[in-house]
Amino acid sequence: MRDEMGDFVQTVLYNVLGNKEENTKEKDLEEITDASYPQSMEATPLSSADADFIKKLDQIINENLSSEKLSIKYLTDTMAMSRASLYNKVKQITGLGVNEYINRLRIERSVYLLANTNLSISEISYEVGFSYPRYFSTSFKQMKGVTPSQFKEKNKNS
Repeated sequence: MRDEMGDFVQTVLYNVLGNKEENTKEKDLEEITDASYPQSMEATPLSSADADFIKKLDQIINENLSSEKLSIKYLTDTMAMSRASLYNKVKQITGLGVNEYINRLRIERSVYLLANTNLSISEISYEVGFSYPRYFSTSFKQMKGVTPSQFKEKNKNS
């Protein structure tokens, strides 16, 4: 526990001191991105098996992000796991449920698209797999603290 706290404090100090040298756009984008991940993911080093699992899961999710076939059932079939095993493994590694983890990946992809494309917010919401732009905006604000419009405007001319 003491080593974990030391690592956490060291990470916080590094981030605080290191961020002073970054330009504003990168810093804002990084802060918004970092804020979306639970501390359990940042502070706990992953075993190689867990890292491989998350890498495979991320690949499957990202390849199917805008597809209607992306579901818990699709993931369990593709990963050859039971629903309970998938949920427990994702929860153990990330601290999140499977649907919440998928939504976080969707929001992270949308952060990139908002900052680097001229797509409309509706187009981005569909591109990252949200069926309703209003739900996308609500989820984005809940995770990032700003609406997609505010984020896009802030990062437009940077």
